[in-house]
Amino acid sequence: MPSTASNAHQEPGRYHYLLQGLRREGGLVVDLGCGYGPLAEVVSERGLQYVGCDAEPAMTRDLRDRGFESHAIDLRDGAALPDRLVAIAAGRRVHALLLLDVLEHLPETRAFLQALREAALRLDRPVLVVSVPNVAHFDVGTKLALGRWDVTPTGLLDETHLQFFTEARLARELRRFGWVQYAAADFHLRHSDQSFPPDHPALTEGTPLREFLWHLRAQVDETRTVNQLVRAFALTEACTDSDSEPEPELFLSVIVRTQGRREVNLLDALTCLAAQTDDGFEVRLLVHSPVAEVVGNVHRLVDRFAPEFSHRVRVDQVPDGGRTRPLNVTLAEARGRYATTSSPRIGWGRSGTAPKQRRGV
Repeated sequence: MPSTASNAHQEPGRYHYLLQGLRREGGLVVDLGCGYGPLAEVVSERGLQYVGCDAEPAMTRDLRDRGFESHAIDLRDGAALPDRLVAIAAGRRVHALLLLDVLEHLPETRAFLQALREAALRLDRPVLVVSVPNVAHFDVGTKLALGRWDVTPTGLLDETHLQFFTEARLARELRRFGWVQYAAADFHLRHSDQSFPPDHPALTEGTPLREFLWHLRAQVDETRTVNQLVRAFALTEACTDSDSEPEPELFLSVIVRTQGRREVNLLDALTCLAAQTDDGFEVRLLVHSPVAEVVGNVHRLVDRFAPEFSHRVRVDQVPDGGRTRPLNVTLAEARGRYATTSSPRIGWGRSGTAPKQRRGV
């Protein structure tokens, strides 16, 4: 299997934001398909121990020569992957798994993600940071709509890519195996490597066709200039059948905001909700914190409850903004016809209930 290192690996600065939450010193960051390990120094500077894993001996040897731990690993061997990663950890705490520009090179994405899930559960559920090229970039989609699909030696349509990802597909495939996104640090390029030929009427700035398609694409989602999707995920116990029908609307969404500082209060709040005899509601735990370990701790707290309650609890992580922004983010995903908000710190007496369509608070 060729190395999965690519152009996204050449700018390690873009991953700083996603690594900020890993604040404890001494833990492992395991870089799967690491190539020459351009993130090794960045991780080491944060007081974490970098471990590179790749199938190419030259790359693991280069890392060792630079003073970093490295291991040979074949990511296509799903059966051996869990035991191999546990052996590499050797009892040490793994804070994060890096999967940067790797998924698009694997022939069996789901088999790999299943094996990765099994490994992560045995490693106390480290954070997963994923980077993949965005095949829904404006340049690619526009050219395809007009009959062009230009495979190139490197870039968005790299000739070695076996899988192609949009934002929706990446979220769906990871969610299928219990990985829930909590942060993003995408890399944007208005003009990608697919911005050719220079005289293409849909790619030339200022032409009526480009302006029309540019504004039309903006109405779909916010990824028209995303060259690289860079996302961080936390692992839950539950897997999701992403091909199933959408979940039905519930009567009520209970939104509980927490910063992860008062675990006892949050446990009390969840215990009260779990004791309700009417199950026509969901709980949206709004984790207002940039710290990855806080999100993991909240997931572990939820998993302490019986499945008939825990499956109705969703954890939404918003790393920044004031009080209103995370509330609006959570309301956008809520399934209840009505929504009520509360805080474990101030108790239920300060809760308020309103129709869910009344957003923008």
